[in-house]
Amino acid sequence: ETLNITKITPDDIYIRPDTAYNKSARWTGVPNSDYWSNVDEETSNEDTDYNRLDYLQPGEGLGSKYSGAHIKKYWYIKSVKVFVRSKKEADYIGKKFTPYIIEVGTTEGASSPASYTELTLDYQTISYEWTQNPYNNSDWGWDAIDNLKFGSNYYNESNVCNIRETQCYCVITGKPDYYYEYTISNDDLYTFEFYHNEASSLSN
Repeated sequence: ETLNITKITPDDIYIRPDTAYNKSARWTGVPNSDYWSNVDEETSNEDTDYNRLDYLQPGEGLGSKYSGAHIKKYWYIKSVKVFVRSKKEADYIGKKFTPYIIEVGTTEGASSPASYTELTLDYQTISYEWTQNPYNNSDWGWDAIDNLKFGSNYYNESNVCNIRETQCYCVITGKPDYYYEYTISNDDLYTFEFYHNEASSLSN
């Protein structure tokens, strides 16, 4: 007899923005006014299109927020990871950003890493991975993914500054599954005999 076990790792699901939310007058879409299409590319095109956060004041924090379509799968979810690519326009210190997610459903609120990353004059990509749904500290379910919004928080410690965001997306990673196949060789064939209203016999 032979038992073959095959590990099956599902492909990641990439959720790219197709909707933007709560863009105040402080945000300018360059060149597209719908905002989301400035940050949805698979490969960052840097300053070809971006969303600009104007005049972020000292002590002020503002965020971006998007959602996107995806195909629901039947595998279990390992993690949710958000990527964002941004830069500052002036060489002032204290300009920071961090990825975050918002689940809109039974619970609404932002979850983000405890620490921020300093923005630089060149674009940089940062990411954060959530291995559990932060709102109930349990495994991710597809209902939560269906209601997921993601983006970035920006915070300014000093000096008014403009910030550019050129790319943002979310990656859903599945847990590996296993396929079991049991094979019986010809030398070990079994014959099953069944009799009506009597016990079965097994012989080889």
